[in-house]
Amino acid sequence: MSGESEWTRGLCRDLEKLGAVTLALVAGGKSRGQMMQTPGWPDRYICHPLWMGWLEFKVDAPLTPLQAQRIRMLNERWPGCAYAVRQTNIGILVQNWKSESLLLSQNSARDLLRSLFQLQVKDAAWVEERQQLLGDIYRRLGDEC
Repeated sequence: MSGESEWTRGLCRDLEKLGAVTLALVAGGKSRGQMMQTPGWPDRYICHPLWMGWLEFKVDAPLTPLQAQRIRMLNERWPGCAYAVRQTNIGILVQNWKSESLLLSQNSARDLLRSLFQLQVKDAAWVEERQQLLGDIYRRLGDEC
């Protein structure tokens, strides 16, 4: 396995070959023309017709508490838009803010995009069901009041 920076750059290059735009954001002082950000935000914003969102790239290190908080906050606002992706010996592991494994995709940018799309569709369906349920509850409360 390669280092985190090398793996991140390589996977982003592969995503760009598939038509994605990848926006690198790194915490800290200005470095070689890169955009800088407040610590805790995910490493990259990915924009592709199949999936758009934030990815935090990890090899060995766990998510910091601030990174986990940011990923959780982003998904509360737009479900399925932020994940941690971890390089493993057998593929790319997609994880949520609690570092729970959600999907294992093959070691390819194409398969990762498909996996992220599947997760976002699943999350969106759950949100729609929740909104319908809450709407039903709201209407019932209105009838009773």
